Amino acid sequence: MHIYENLLNVLTNQPEFPSQYYNFCNYLHLTASYPDNTMAPNEPLQIYGTGMGSNGLPGGLSSVERFVRAGFTLANSRAKATDEASLTQYFHIMQSVAQADGCDQTSDKLYEITQYSSGANLQTMDFFWTTYENQQINGIHTKALNLDQSDLLVYPVSQTQSVHFIN
Repeated sequence: MHIYENLLNVLTNQPEFPSQYYNFCNYLHLTASYPDNTMAPNEPLQIYGTGMGSNGLPGGLSSVERFVRAGFTLANSRAKATDEASLTQYFHIMQSVAQADGCDQTSDKLYEITQYSSGANLQTMDFFWTTYENQQINGIHTKALNLDQSDLLVYPVSQTQSVHFIN
């Protein structure tokens, strides 16, 4: 097992963290700010839209591209200082690197998908998750649980997409 100081706060399974970190440095020019003409400052080049500071941000499904995208999104995303806003922002960050069924075929003709995304509020000890089939954020208050018992705690997970219709 290797433990690394991770100032990026992004995890990886492959390639190993030092390679991911080294590659991350290739994207130091990216910015979430409104772009400036730094390429030809003496020319009146027209900026035709926002988001141009992120041109070159990898959009593929490889672990290297997803690592860079997660790092950029985490470093530049903003949330109001409430638990609900932070939770919503967290799942938006996770969705920026999620894999949809059919887009990433393995050598044995299967497809990689993001089966679930999960996270925890370490202050309140609440645990949250979404599944591929149901993007509604689910949660459980773990402080109310007896975690010292020997019985396995099992809770149902809805695999049906929850839709809030307004009529």
